[in-house]
Amino acid sequence: MANLDYKAKKKTTGEWLFGVPTFDSKYIYAEDFDIDIIENYEIEPDTISQFTGLKDKKCTKIYHNEIFRFKKGNKDLIYLVVWIEEKACFGYKLISKSKYIYEFPFTFYDEIQEDFLNYCEVIGNKFDNSEYLN
Repeated sequence: MANLDYKAKKKTTGEWLFGVPTFDSKYIYAEDFDIDIIENYEIEPDTISQFTGLKDKKCTKIYHNEIFRFKKGNKDLIYLVVWIEEKACFGYKLISKSKYIYEFPFTFYDEIQEDFLNYCEVIGNKFDNSEYLN
């Protein structure tokens, strides 16, 4: 069975919670490590972000809606993690003022985990760091 790993913002505090959202996307089941039980918390449904299955150069999990920096040689680019509906996969798009915006599937490169991700670092998300999107 697939490991379902999501995060979403708690409605009352805006804190990020990790777990599995309910079918109606109003709550997330998250483990409370202080008391070692699983609780459900009301969340902001628009912030639900699924783990892509990939990690950046610092082994930080990469979730949908996150912003990462790709830095290699003289390249220093900022990307947003997106869901590409037509290809049914996660991918990324350049955050840029240019008119040409293309979504690249993470599966575009066979060597993605050996090369591309070694130069990526998660630097935020579109909810908390909207300054990158302007």
